Amino acid sequence: MVLDLTGTTGPENYYERLWSFIPKFIVMLTEIDLESKLRRSLPILFELLGENYTHAQWDTINSNFIKVHNRREAESIKEPGKLFQVNLYSLIIAKEVHRSRTAFVFLDFLQRTLEELCDTLTPANKKELRRTLYQVLINFDHKYRNYFGELLILNNAVKHGAHRLVKIESPITESKTADFLLENEKEGRVLVEVVNIHIDDDRNDVKRFIAGKLEDKFISKAGDQKNSKPFTIVPVIWASHKQLRRLEAMYGSGDGIQVPFSCLPPCAYATFDYDADRFINKFGTITTLFKKFELS
Repeated sequence: MVLDLTGTTGPENYYERLWSFIPKFIVMLTEIDLESKLRRSLPILFELLGENYTHAQWDTINSNFIKVHNRREAESIKEPGKLFQVNLYSLIIAKEVHRSRTAFVFLDFLQRTLEELCDTLTPANKKELRRTLYQVLINFDHKYRNYFGELLILNNAVKHGAHRLVKIESPITESKTADFLLENEKEGRVLVEVVNIHIDDDRNDVKRFIAGKLEDKFISKAGDQKNSKPFTIVPVIWASHKQLRRLEAMYGSGDGIQVPFSCLPPCAYATFDYDADRFINKFGTITTLFKKFELS
């Protein structure tokens, strides 16, 4: 069956606003077991992480989450209706306690992405990936998505065999690295740097904003060093349906963002409801995100 996504309900950025739906009867936390919650919602994570984390490390993660959670609860009492950036654990709580479909959909997408990576990467690759996954565990705001953005780009590159992961964090200069060193038969080896860009729904200068983020990333990695190795930047956009549609129209009309260095068109994540019980997750370039595709 071919599904036409044009005009469907788009991937609103609600996972950044889930806290506004959480009832205020939630009390201040004194203890929590985030490891168990992760094992239920993202079991594949532990196949990639290995069983190398100590009770002390999990105690630290639990303690830091409790501090963030309780601080937000206190702020929400003082400022009713205040919104907070949702982290990975907030999504899991929203799924388990409040049966949030939005949280379920996004966590399902993350689980499937990690499963594909687990099937594709070598044991040595998986070991290298642990540092990135650990950053997901210890970030308690929406920055956890930055690390998943890197994993989404990596997965798209390697899952069909077009590229092979050679190394994570490979040198560009003596002091700077790119996220990935990839290799394929035609192009040889290429350095890839992912930049995650979060766009608020009320931002109007989207083109200039993205261009500025791309330029900042290039300068931070290469600067004016003549001996820097060539690398390609891949932007991942986190934004609402409205903003993604604006970007799609921009690139569709030939008015895409132009920069004086190697940079691919933006990629983005979107979720679409197919019917009451089924949904579709997509991750791809902004020019293909809303196109027709086969539904199995």
